[in-house]
Amino acid sequence: MSQCGVVNKFNTGAQLFKFIKYLYYSIYYINTKTILKEQMGEYLSTPKKDKNSIDGGNASLRYGACGMQGWRKTMEDAHVTALDVIEGEVSVFGVFDGHGGCEVARYVENHLVEELKKNENFKKANYRQALTDVFLGIDRMLLTETGKKELARISQKHGAMATGHVYDGGDLAVQAGCTCCVAIITKTEVYVANSGDTRCVIASKNKAKDMSEDHKPDLPAEKRRIQRAGGFVEEGRVNGIIAISRAIGDWEYKNPQFKPEDNMVTAVPEIKVEQLKPDHDFMIIACDGIWDCLTSQQAVDFVYETKNKLAKGSHGASLKVAKGSTLGGTRKTAPSPVKKTTIGGAASASALGKQSALSHSTASTTHSVIGCPFQNCGDDDGQDMPYEPRGERGPRRRQHDMRFN
Repeated sequence: MSQCGVVNKFNTGAQLFKFIKYLYYSIYYINTKTILKEQMGEYLSTPKKDKNSIDGGNASLRYGACGMQGWRKTMEDAHVTALDVIEGEVSVFGVFDGHGGCEVARYVENHLVEELKKNENFKKANYRQALTDVFLGIDRMLLTETGKKELARISQKHGAMATGHVYDGGDLAVQAGCTCCVAIITKTEVYVANSGDTRCVIASKNKAKDMSEDHKPDLPAEKRRIQRAGGFVEEGRVNGIIAISRAIGDWEYKNPQFKPEDNMVTAVPEIKVEQLKPDHDFMIIACDGIWDCLTSQQAVDFVYETKNKLAKGSHGASLKVAKGSTLGGTRKTAPSPVKKTTIGGAASASALGKQSALSHSTASTTHSVIGCPFQNCGDDDGQDMPYEPRGERGPRRRQHDMRFN
């Protein structure tokens, strides 16, 4: 009788298939959560809090960038700081938050600037189209034989040292991915392209302005696209698994026969343009390890407070701002229990100084300092062991998505 009831409930084969697919993903999601809780081999017993920091600048701007590994066995984030990509005219900054491994984030780091330089739209100063071209181009490069071999080499060099596993490049293109937030800075404008939940914020007159939107699966427009592509959103995750709706890589959620903008998870970036003005002070690009703990305005306030404490004209001021101090001691509000107990390990950022009339003045270094705070978002000692690991997705799977079989 129960079998008859089930059959009667589904009037078409399509409805029955959808129900079976729902059960498949739901069961996998439950198993994934069990693995995350019981097999902490993906994570360190204590967080790695060493900060890898750089700073630099040219006649127009200064920047500072900092990353920290945190609880994960490998540093899954990467960033690009490229001054004078076009001599004296254009600089490029980007942050790439990896998930399912570090390989795709490092691949993007290796290729972003060179792909921009080769792009015809970039050469013609059509930066909006150039950014879209390069995001989608790199996404497709992951599937080429050359791309797969490079992913395997990255896994051998970075992933295997920490985890003891080397993954096939084809598997990595399917199962790993990264967010991608990139800023092209000219003398008069900043172009920000974003896929994922890495965020870019510009500060002006002590106010924060978001230059990107966090691409979460439960946003109405994102959810509609996911559903049209045959997927669903459960607990804020695509098919109950991945917590972002746009990314480079993650080809198990993409069909090569679809237009890029029609896939469940798409690499197509949203792009915003801002005309630079004398009252633009700095810019922050950071992964969600920061935004899980601070609002955009709180992060901007922190930079202003830190920058104001530094002596004007001090050497390396932008780096000092980028390193910041422990966020646990600067939060205006305590994080939710969920955020407090998640892995907020890695964060990287770049920020923008004045590319306006002030750029050509004899203002002190502090005027053109770019900086952002990057630290673990746990308590001051950073020793909170997570109850359930944070991340865009669970541990890497050997089993492929069955959607295209």
